[in-house]
Amino acid sequence: MEFYVVFDKQSGDLKWRGQGPEGCAAIQVLEDGLAAMVVPQEALRGADLDLDLIKSLTAKQVDGAAEAFRLHFVSDGAGQMLTYQYKAAEAAAYLMDSSAPVPFLAAEAEARNMTIADLAAEVAARVAQWTLIGSRIEGLRMGAKAALIAAANLAEISAALAVDWNAAAA
Repeated sequence: MEFYVVFDKQSGDLKWRGQGPEGCAAIQVLEDGLAAMVVPQEALRGADLDLDLIKSLTAKQVDGAAEAFRLHFVSDGAGQMLTYQYKAAEAAAYLMDSSAPVPFLAAEAEARNMTIADLAAEVAARVAQWTLIGSRIEGLRMGAKAALIAAANLAEISAALAVDWNAAAA
């Protein structure tokens, strides 16, 4: 079962509440200026719509969307993130002092049949690229969450969710 609300996209005013089978909100035929949003059933329990609950859950959607976009650039997993951090630190250390211990880089360089120096330069370039993209993603994520906190109605919540994640990679 899916629960949804229909609201005015300009004013954010609630027009009606609805429920139906999964996906029913997406197939609503709405007049111009109206939009539908799937909401948890709990948000509809009282006479007034529970905007705080909707904002809390949509904040989690923002986090999920940011993470999904990050995965276009990095591999998933806490262990993989730790490996990236070690490789970044080793590359920086090696580029400053080629006698620095670099077990992760040494293992990968051997596996890829390349020099540690070339791999360190490659890793450093990827770190610089990721820093730019990752920081943009984080800025978009936190901006959307700040907009959700400030949102006073459904239109503002909907606007906060309209993040152009591709802008982070531009």
